[in-house]
Amino acid sequence: MTPLATSCRNAGHRILIATNRESTRAAMNAGLPTICISENSVRSHIRKLRMSGNSEMKEDDSMDLLDFGEVFANIAVEYLPKLRKIVETWRPDIVIGGQLHYSAGLVSREFGLPYIRLAWDMGEPPELDQVAENTIASRLPFTKKNGLAEPTLNIGVCPPSVCDPRIPVDVVMQWIPYNDQIELRTDLLDNSYRTVFLTAGTKVKYPDYFYSYLRAMVIELQRVDARLLVSVPQDAAQQMHRDTGARVEWLPFDSVSKTVDLVVHHGGGGTALTAIAYGLPQVVLPNMPKLVQPAQRLEKQGAARVLLPQEENKPGALIETVESVLENIELYRRRSARLREEMYSMPTPNDIVETIERVR
Repeated sequence: MTPLATSCRNAGHRILIATNRESTRAAMNAGLPTICISENSVRSHIRKLRMSGNSEMKEDDSMDLLDFGEVFANIAVEYLPKLRKIVETWRPDIVIGGQLHYSAGLVSREFGLPYIRLAWDMGEPPELDQVAENTIASRLPFTKKNGLAEPTLNIGVCPPSVCDPRIPVDVVMQWIPYNDQIELRTDLLDNSYRTVFLTAGTKVKYPDYFYSYLRAMVIELQRVDARLLVSVPQDAAQQMHRDTGARVEWLPFDSVSKTVDLVVHHGGGGTALTAIAYGLPQVVLPNMPKLVQPAQRLEKQGAARVLLPQEENKPGALIETVESVLENIELYRRRSARLREEMYSMPTPNDIVETIERVR
């Protein structure tokens, strides 16, 4: 959402980001006006659902697919009172919400404002919407008759060839990679090495939030015949170094991508789309059920290899897959380049601002 918000502001519009505490720093670091509407993290809502006995407990906080619909519905109900106050005082003309930000639709309908739904990566399964609608109706009876708000405009950011065809898209917008930055070292800009970039995204935490999943990959990939760059959120980096002996740190993928030959990751949509943006081959080990199908669509295009849980648990499976892709890297680069060309044929955020200005 950052590139679109920045483009709107650069076009002369006032913008305001309303988010929870765990995301305020990222928004403010991007130079965006930000207001915190909740101290609760998404993870806290996941755990609350589990404590209620409505969801199976898992060690790493991964969830069954449909549980995400209930989690984000609960978040929407929590956010709604504060969003009402913001709309009453700040008086926006348009409300833009991410794909699972159901509160954006609720508040826009209540105040008669246009509602734009912005996909935030390769697309959330549409089954989540029905679960969310049922959950919100049970908690906010006044929504039962009308259901979820219908967006005035649906913006997609995934190249159509790898997008879930069930997701409604009115216009597409080019994915512009964005990460929290660090002060870069010169060795991170050196592309004279064959380099593998490993990440499990921004949410890894020690000891239990996908930490053991990433640690196993770090240990195995230290045997790869290439330079290994491991990106881990700072909160978990020091412990990961102690556990594996590898050099690990937070590395902004968009900034080091020019030196990368292959990306190994968890299947997160942001990581996958950033790899597409730079034409990079991928090895994907989906760490949540909802990430399997998007990864398989990448594999079908020949830009990735996918290891499902039953495969990745086989000894040596990951290193064998990575080395196989590296041996055939030019073939994977050509296939990845086709996706990159498709992405760069999509309208930019600056172009989409003009579309938004016409929304009434």
